[in-house]
Amino acid sequence: MTEQLVLLTATLITTIAGAFIGAFASSRFSYKHQAQAEQDKRRYALGERVLVPLLELRKMLRAVKHSRSKEGWAITANAAYDALDDARHLMPLSLSHLKRSVRSALGEAIGGVALSDQTPKLADSELEPYNYQWVTYADEYIEHAIDTIRRWRDAPPSTAESVTMLDFDKWLWATERYRPGGA
Repeated sequence: MTEQLVLLTATLITTIAGAFIGAFASSRFSYKHQAQAEQDKRRYALGERVLVPLLELRKMLRAVKHSRSKEGWAITANAAYDALDDARHLMPLSLSHLKRSVRSALGEAIGGVALSDQTPKLADSELEPYNYQWVTYADEYIEHAIDTIRRWRDAPPSTAESVTMLDFDKWLWATERYRPGGA
């Protein structure tokens, strides 16, 4: 009888401990899974918010040869800069240059209006004379940025941090589009 009581007590303790450990592990896994799902949602929403003005900038660049109006450039560029600022806390460190790089690409293509977030009086400045080469470079770089943001937005959590992209100047160099000094 004593042996049965010991066996019953041991079984009861093992069952209770197993249930407690199982509940704890399940709760912990559920919390981590829920937190990751929320971060994925935030990354997706921020990616979408960044894509909207970048897509508009690409559209404007593709029409800039025939539409030389300065209207809308500062507003759209500033919307892109603001969206990139808002997404920066979730983006991989390797994408932290995107605001500066988009500004540089636009500045080469359209001039001072691309800097209107830093110098508001430039919002009313005229566009630089059309330059096929620099408009094309800006268009291609923004297209590359759009593709990169989509890769980051859609990446599984395990690879989202590894999404990379060169800044504008390094991209120009690496793609042999432009090398200062002709080197």
